Amino acid sequence: MDEGGAILVTGGAGYLGSHVCKALARAGYQPVAYDNLSTGQLNLVKWGPLEHGDIADRERLAEVFLRIRPRAVIHLAALVVDAGPDFDPDNYYETNVAGSVSLLRAMAEARVASLVYCSAAAVYGVPDTVPVAEDQPLDAITPYGTSKLMVERTIPDFANAHRLSWITLRVFNAIGADADGEAGECHRPETHLVPSAIEAAMGEREALRVYGTDYGTEDGTAVRDFVHVSDVAHAHLLALDRVLEGKHAVAVNVGTGIGHSVSQVIDAVERATGRAVPVRESSPRPGDAPVLIADRRKAASLLGWRPRNDDLCAAVATAWRWHARSETA
Repeated sequence: MDEGGAILVTGGAGYLGSHVCKALARAGYQPVAYDNLSTGQLNLVKWGPLEHGDIADRERLAEVFLRIRPRAVIHLAALVVDAGPDFDPDNYYETNVAGSVSLLRAMAEARVASLVYCSAAAVYGVPDTVPVAEDQPLDAITPYGTSKLMVERTIPDFANAHRLSWITLRVFNAIGADADGEAGECHRPETHLVPSAIEAAMGEREALRVYGTDYGTEDGTAVRDFVHVSDVAHAHLLALDRVLEGKHAVAVNVGTGIGHSVSQVIDAVERATGRAVPVRESSPRPGDAPVLIADRRKAASLLGWRPRNDDLCAAVATAWRWHARSETA
């Protein structure tokens, strides 16, 4: 492992960003969280300094690059919240695409030549076969998935022009919380499945909305690959080591290779909390695949990555402990 030096983590005050910063600090790096705090939280910045700023702000980025001289960038900053059908899709493109281009330009000007980009399984759309391998067609359907795919296609162009070494990680459904209780998931409003189910169990929302109950799956609900957030953070650390070696240009799935249905997740939340999760059934959302599971062989062969926390109930239990602690803090 190539230890030491500053690593700029865009979105470092967020859910995944805080876990990545902790993994970096434990490995001997100096994580610097770059975040505008629009969704990130100041109390999750614990393992290095915060540089407040937006990735669309080229002058602010240039100032930060010049002062901290990072060895690499781990790019996590993105608009990910599903704000409903009335949400303007332009926001995904302005934040995720234009913001990423701004960051890439700033990297080129500062001659920072190593990048780990956090993409998403949403770039696959509805895949032809499952598990989904990295060489399957990319057919994003939602504005979020399309924005992630556009950035994926932008990075190689910048890499060719500026000799950038990069790895894109296509992360499936991150869940859970840090085992030490130092970081966890808390969005306002919350839209992700596990914390939303916990809120429903605790009476903090009227019911959990389940989108689709008549898919051609075993119990009728959608099946997803749920991967513990600490494992996702570890994948970013391993990818960082590779890009610092240079000459890397590849996309890699980050998932367990195991599928669990929405109903199974609800059951896991009920076991963890000891309470029932009230449910409200809704029609499937446009672009939602019935089944989306990662083929993780490339992550194993290229990065040496394997999930350490692939038990669904155990992962959900870490999320519950974080939620309960946050409520009583």
